[in-house]
Amino acid sequence: MCSLSFIVNYEITFKELSTEEDGRAIAFYGYSDRTSCRDFRVRKLCGPVVEEIAAGVYVPEDMIRYFAHELIPTGRLVKAQFDEVVDLIDPDKKWAEIRNTPSKALMAIFRHTRKCNGFKPVIDEAEYNERMITYRSLEECALAIENAIDADVWLCSHEPIRRHILAPRTEIDFRSKALIASSPGGEKVLKRILELSKHLSEFEKLTVSYVWQPFMYVEDERLAHPVSVRLLVFFDDEGSLAGKGFTRGCWRQVMRTHFGVKLEDFDGPAGFTNGRKPLFGQVITHPGVRPASVTACELVHNEFVDTNKLFGRVEIDGATYFIRGKIIAGEFTVQKLPPKEDGAVYVLGRIRRGALPIGPEEIPHFWQRLTAAVSNAKDDPE
Repeated sequence: MCSLSFIVNYEITFKELSTEEDGRAIAFYGYSDRTSCRDFRVRKLCGPVVEEIAAGVYVPEDMIRYFAHELIPTGRLVKAQFDEVVDLIDPDKKWAEIRNTPSKALMAIFRHTRKCNGFKPVIDEAEYNERMITYRSLEECALAIENAIDADVWLCSHEPIRRHILAPRTEIDFRSKALIASSPGGEKVLKRILELSKHLSEFEKLTVSYVWQPFMYVEDERLAHPVSVRLLVFFDDEGSLAGKGFTRGCWRQVMRTHFGVKLEDFDGPAGFTNGRKPLFGQVITHPGVRPASVTACELVHNEFVDTNKLFGRVEIDGATYFIRGKIIAGEFTVQKLPPKEDGAVYVLGRIRRGALPIGPEEIPHFWQRLTAAVSNAKDDPE
């Protein structure tokens, strides 16, 4: 790894973070400013990225440029358990007032992090898209970073997008609006968008876009990404809502009842990806390893009552336990059961009607969470 220094009004030294290509960038650099405690990243690009190709933005195949962006706190703190997000809290009640001033925002984050043991800031790292701002050299990146620090503003990584307001909290960019309007089912698409916008809460925003085909998504501004994405749904060639996308929270019922569309439920196991590249809106987790001491495991959940709760029975180290907890995150609770021959009857008596079986592999970090719960149960005095 190497470092590259540039003197603008003061010295900015980029450290080479990685030389491994990600399919888009061919080199990665970072700069941490000790005085302001701000972190910056630069990606060296060769040729266009997928988003630019999809949007019809022309970039020569051999063009070298640099994408500079800042690691900006989202205004939330996270506590992790086995790489899972288990809790999120606001760092400051006045966050909306200070979020756009780096010196004030970072001070609030640092102050609240010290008070909340085990919590860490959630960071927003800019993503590739057709509006990203690029520079011709690392020296130009250094100048942009210096200007952002001196002005006490976040480094702008994307050109502001012009959007058309279709309805309250409902936006569409001008390019997508033109493409939809000129498509055969365009009028039908716009009608569905307006109908769906009526179901938005005061904290949600609906964004409409067109990349290969029209789609729209809903985000809750109170939540951190990716769980902030509450709905994603696509339109087919005729302008009707297609059964492609996902829902979270009340949007599952809204789409079924009012629009007759059943989408994947991201409140359940589908919302997580075990070691694979995540889809839009998915949370990244990693698969666990089944302990050799486990001889039996039966788990169920109820997708019509509460998709995030599970119940079950597990035999581990010769003992039988009743297990309950949340599928997505959090600690399990276990209760030691009577002898094995009575265990199944006991569990079935505790499980609601309509329960469906669910495999441990569908539950993020199931085995780690289970062994931790069993260990805690053994440590508790009887």
